[in-house]
Amino acid sequence: MAGMDWVLAILGGYLAIGGVFAVAFVTRGAGRIDANAGGAGWGFRLLAIPGSAALWPWLASRWTRSRVDSLLTPRDTLAHRRVHLVAWCVIPVVVVAIVAWGWFGGVDPTAAGGVTP
Repeated sequence: MAGMDWVLAILGGYLAIGGVFAVAFVTRGAGRIDANAGGAGWGFRLLAIPGSAALWPWLASRWTRSRVDSLLTPRDTLAHRRVHLVAWCVIPVVVVAIVAWGWFGGVDPTAAGGVTP
């Protein structure tokens, strides 16, 4: 095997283990290490699968060290919700402004310092 074949084999093994771990973690383990994830729906769980697969060694260590009786209280405060509301309102406006600037008022890459006839 060449050098890149080894790298791809190791990466494939890592992701295979991560995929199996992620399914188990989002169904059982997420609620044990985070009280907010305990009552989350399937939408959250589907979104958490890729991140759980990528970060499986760290999450596995947190899951094994957690105890059910030591859960933190959910951190669902009004200030937390206000920050999310602002983010949900500001980010789309900024993205649309950047795209509009690129389409209508951006720098023309074809006329970079050249003289037009």
